[in-house]
Formats: sequence, structure tokens, C-alpha cells
Amino acid sequence: PRHDTRYLAFVDVSGGRGDDAALAIAHRDERKVVLDYVKAWKPPFDPHQVIASMAEELRRYGVRRVTGDNYSAEFVASSFDSCGIRYQKSELPKSGLYMELLPRLCSSEIELLDNEALLNQLAALERRTRSGGKDIIDHPPGSHDDLANAVAGVSWLTSTKRVMAGAAGF
Repeated sequence: PRHDTRYLAFVDVSGGRGDDAALAIAHRDERKVVLDYVKAWKPPFDPHQVIASMAEELRRYGVRRVTGDNYSAEFVASSFDSCGIRYQKSELPKSGLYMELLPRLCSSEIELLDNEALLNQLAALERRTRSGGKDIIDHPPGSHDDLANAVAGVSWLTSTKRVMAGAAGF
């Protein structure tokens, strides 16, 4: 971490049984999103201990607020809060985050880390049309996308312009 760089973070937290938990931290360098950190925790695990570990890494990067996917049971927000990190739910669902990530990947506007699990998860994503004609992007049945979701989320956060008004961001 560099003291003169503003980092943003996105988490995909699970209950500790079936899915991994994942954290991604990135910053913006002109037009490019630069992924600085990505980590997955494999189950079984105590989600409170994983969140405490994530909070340590967030503090190391100077991040005091983290965004997460819509799974976000109340224990996630309270567990981050007990570690001094503010948690907020993503405005976009997972599929929306993937749709936002696709053009960045295709135009080389994101610099990924050389992480085999992440690259495999991104490559395995599938676009499917649901009844009613709405497209979703998700992992194939029996697969995981926790790292991909965290990276898509932090890419969206880092790429989205936010207007600051007083202490609140819009």
C-alpha cells in the first residue's frame, strides 16, 4: 500500500460452510483500475474470524469502508463494525457487477493480478437468459465465483464517479 493512493474494497462474505469468502482491494490509475490485493478464504471457517482478518488487511490499505454483495446477512455489517470498518451493501446485484466488468476487461481498463483461481472463475462465467428475457451472468452449477464477484465489485466501485457533498458521498 502507498500512503498517497486511495484504495477501495469489495467483499463477498459467506457463512463459512459452502462458499469461499473473498476480498478485493483496488485503486484507480488514470483510466485504469489496478487490482492491488485479492484473497479467498476456503470453508469451513468462522466468518467472524475471516472478517477480522479482512479488516486487518483493509486497515493496512487505509480503507475504512467496504462494500459487499447482496448476501450480506446482518452479522456481516455488525462484524465489520466491531472491527472498526463501515460495511455497505452494493447498489448492484452480482450479475450487474459482471455486466459492468465485461467492457473493462475487453478494453484493458483493468489490471488483474496473476491469480489462477481468479482467472479461472472469470473465464467460467456464463451469460444466460432467464424467463422474461432478462440476462444474468453467473458461475456454472457446482462452481464458485467469490473472487470474481469481489473483483467485479471493486472494479465497479473504482470506476464509478462519486460526487462528494460534505461528509456524504453520492
